[in-house]
Amino acid sequence: MAEWQDDVSKDGYDLAASLLTTIVKSIFSAAVTVVIVTCLVLLIMLVFGASMSVVAVGALTIGVGVAVSYGTDYLDKKLGKMVMGESHNDGLAAVLAEHMRQSVHYHWSYLKKKLLWNYEEAVF
Repeated sequence: MAEWQDDVSKDGYDLAASLLTTIVKSIFSAAVTVVIVTCLVLLIMLVFGASMSVVAVGALTIGVGVAVSYGTDYLDKKLGKMVMGESHNDGLAAVLAEHMRQSVHYHWSYLKKKLLWNYEEAVF
């Protein structure tokens, strides 16, 4: 969201793409965090035969969650630079926004031709 607010040239497609990629990254980070913490807790309980307190599991979950979240964001930025070039720092949201923009324009043009509308051109 912050990168969208800083740039005046970004439009609604960029906002929608940023929100969508943030949701996907959050779901991915949560799933990976659950798997890692579960494996670590099971390893400690089965190998060492020790139980863990709720506070320790909570602290482990927070620590792993922060690390996975930073890793996911770093990976998103790197993949975005690989696809869009080194000058882009938006991550994969820039790729998704461009795809959404082209898709809406294509479908709008298709509907205008198919239905023979005489409406004025709406600039997106």
